[in-house]
Amino acid sequence: MHFALLLSSLFAASLFWSCSDHCPEGSEWLNGQCRTVAADDDDDSSAIGDDDSGDDDSGDDDDSGATGDDDSGDDDSSPADQALLRAESGRFLDAQGGEVILRGVNVAGNSKVPPFVPFTDLSLMDPLPSLGVNVIRLLFTWEAFEGTRGVYDKGYLDAITAIADAAWALGIYVIVDFHQDGFSRYHGGGCGDGFPQWAVHAGASLDTPDNSDGCANWAIQISTDLDMHDSFSAFYADENGVRSAYIELWAHLASHCADRAGVIGFDLFNEPWALEATELSPLYEDAAAAIRQRAADKILFIEGHGSTNNGVIQTQLLEPGFDNYAYAPHFYETAVITTHLFSGLSTATNLGFSTMSSKANDWGVPLFVGEFGAFEDTFGVEGYMDLQYERLDDHFASGTQWNWTPGWTAEEADGWNGEDLSIIDDNGALRANFEVRPGPRRIAGEPLEFDHEDDTVSMRWQHDPSRGATEIFLPADVLWGTNSPAISVSGGDIDCSYHATARLLSCSGANSGEVFVEISSG
Repeated sequence: MHFALLLSSLFAASLFWSCSDHCPEGSEWLNGQCRTVAADDDDDSSAIGDDDSGDDDSGDDDDSGATGDDDSGDDDSSPADQALLRAESGRFLDAQGGEVILRGVNVAGNSKVPPFVPFTDLSLMDPLPSLGVNVIRLLFTWEAFEGTRGVYDKGYLDAITAIADAAWALGIYVIVDFHQDGFSRYHGGGCGDGFPQWAVHAGASLDTPDNSDGCANWAIQISTDLDMHDSFSAFYADENGVRSAYIELWAHLASHCADRAGVIGFDLFNEPWALEATELSPLYEDAAAAIRQRAADKILFIEGHGSTNNGVIQTQLLEPGFDNYAYAPHFYETAVITTHLFSGLSTATNLGFSTMSSKANDWGVPLFVGEFGAFEDTFGVEGYMDLQYERLDDHFASGTQWNWTPGWTAEEADGWNGEDLSIIDDNGALRANFEVRPGPRRIAGEPLEFDHEDDTVSMRWQHDPSRGATEIFLPADVLWGTNSPAISVSGGDIDCSYHATARLLSCSGANSGEVFVEISSG
């Protein structure tokens, strides 16, 4: 997760496969070989891997919560029609051309260790929309899916798919995140996660997986583990075909997610260790080629070396040659995450957002902050998290807070290396590092300004009626109790209405022009 930012900059092929071949039943042809898909006792209709099974169980029964759907419930459009987003001109745009701001959480902190499935009670997700969540970054662990080389675990895939489908049924978009920290659980004194044991380089001395609170200093343990560095080097050199297997994995997932509209894209590599220009950029190009042949419309989310997570070091990634992608760095203020103390100063956060947004602007792509957050016991955590969301609002940026873990316990915390950043406790109650707050949701035109000061929420934008309605997530009951919101509109012929159940303010009008909306307690 976040401690890679402490490491500063110490570490600084074409893909071919056959579309079909004569493989045994239960396997498929990928990159020149038959890959076995492990079976389980259940029907496979919910597996990501089934191209013909994603049209009937992904939330068709209720699409009213779909983000950016300014007339939801008024027609019989399918979620596939409403969910399609694309990254274009520095924004996430929906089918009508409205700009969608994605805000949500990472799911989940305990996804990195056995049994790898963070929860099976899908109703646990029901409160998420009321928190302002319209996207989740869903962790995917290679070790869980291909623990035995060449055998894909369908049961794990079914469980992850079920979470993705349940999210979309609530109107929540899903980004599948290829997650790793320190390469593998078999490195860094057993404190890493991600790659399966068979992917570790041949000469490594394997550590026994631990991931207990004894791994609290895991960043130091992995950074000083030469075997970990050797495994990354071997991976990029495609020793033992591990890099090729990574590409095959993405080809498989892309094929199986292609018709799942709620899955809007893929985060290609969590906090990678690499020479960015010569190792990581080529890897992204090859993964993108594999994905685009199978799922041409999915958005790709890319991030630089883990050392860029403090917002001080600018990524040296080459500008990608593919389109429809977002820059998806992480941001953790070094002093806050290491000392559990927020000084109240905004200097480091301001620098971080300047660094991240400048790269996104250089490339002309959306900024999606894939991870940010703080330990719940951080002194001044409320002010620190307010600052993070204020900067997201200032940049009209998207992001997912680390993390939402319904499996949190007082004894195990997030369930990985003693970390304790979950925004909910074991009863599902919100903790001090998260509060329900207003934010921009969808803009019909060009966003200009969003502000939340004291008891007042306001937004200014250049309205384009052809792009539908502008929406603000507005938890009026949280802000003002039982008082009804007082809505003031200036500029343009705009009508605004508040939907209390969805906590959503929707504004539309027939004329173009600059609009300013201010909402306060009635």
